Amino acid sequence: MSSDKYVLAIDLGTGGPKTALVSMRGEVAGHELILVETRHLADGGVVQDPDEWWRAITSSARKLIGSGIVPDNALARRFRDAQGRLNQRMAALADRVVLVVAGLPLVVKGHP
Repeated sequence: MSSDKYVLAIDLGTGGPKTALVSMRGEVAGHELILVETRHLADGGVVQDPDEWWRAITSSARKLIGSGIVPDNALARRFRDAQGRLNQRMAALADRVVLVVAGLPLVVKGHP
């Protein structure tokens, strides 16, 4: 990405949030869709878990904005992507997940 300014656009569609990183010139730099489970109730209603929505939005935003440096070679990028998938699986199994940024803990799952 260049030094252009970008907007993180989030569309809260019925199946799950769609996020896109769009330049101020209207060019789409990247986009993500993460589906959120819809549960059908006996009375005909439908519900979705707001925590699942939040996790989907924050996960896709991190992917688009980037939580670190993009490696300059294909092997390193594959490793980064595999590590990210492993982290997601571990976080799904954990009761509590804490991200530490600049020495400050940020609880992303569970209670502080």
